[in-house]
Amino acid sequence: MDGDGYGYPFNVVYAPDPPEFYVGNNEDCDDNNPLYHPGVAEICDGLDNECDGAIDEGITPPECHICIGAKGFVIDNNYCIIEDICYSSRTISSLSPCLICDPLQSQTSWSLICNPTEACCDDICIDISEDINNCGGCGIVCDDENPCTTDICVQGVCEYINVPNGTPCSNGLCD
Repeated sequence: MDGDGYGYPFNVVYAPDPPEFYVGNNEDCDDNNPLYHPGVAEICDGLDNECDGAIDEGITPPECHICIGAKGFVIDNNYCIIEDICYSSRTISSLSPCLICDPLQSQTSWSLICNPTEACCDDICIDISEDINNCGGCGIVCDDENPCTTDICVQGVCEYINVPNGTPCSNGLCD
């Protein structure tokens, strides 16, 4: 059912050739989740990830014994429980290098690693308070297309400053 190549022991079909989506084994302990099957690494989540009948075996303290059981975790101040998985403080998310386990901000969701004046733009923390290509947010460009202004970003707001009269521009001189 979950496409991981392991079959569920209670869903058996006897046929000369396996029907579509059936496999020749019955080793899957959760045929609705492709992350749980023989051969995967055990993680601290209170579940039998590798289908060997044991839960969270081989995981050493403090990684696992601080957080015990699915949906019934004991949270230590140095850990986050995100989607029922225990992460130690300062663990960077596999989703984005801008996200981190920071128990001081949240113990149940990823926290932004960027400074308060930064945003995560294309998986990089960028200063949005002074960057004219990301002013106040990702991709907000300060450019009024007027050759007689200097375009700047000040505290996340685009500003357009007139250049001195007589400055050469594409249409002659600025006035």
